[in-house]
Amino acid sequence: MATDPSQSSLRFSVKVKPGASSPRIERVQGTITICVTEKPVDDKANKAVIELLARRLGIAKSRIAIVGNPRGRQKQVEISNLTAAEMERKLHLI
Repeated sequence: MATDPSQSSLRFSVKVKPGASSPRIERVQGTITICVTEKPVDDKANKAVIELLARRLGIAKSRIAIVGNPRGRQKQVEISNLTAAEMERKLHLI
């Protein structure tokens, strides 16, 4: 995870599992894994990732963007105005 001090944004890698039985965010072997029920069709899984993160973090969806590899399961996510410590605490990943 990297924080950009000039813009106070947090960028980190996640693994996405579309078509899961239930939505959840977990840490598996050191990797943040985001499971969503939507299939990877018409950008629905990416939208579900953003919605789940926003809901769990209690922030607006507009603060979250998928900035790297939008078509693959390994993605780069960027969140504005959030520190790594805040994210881990809010997502219960510590």
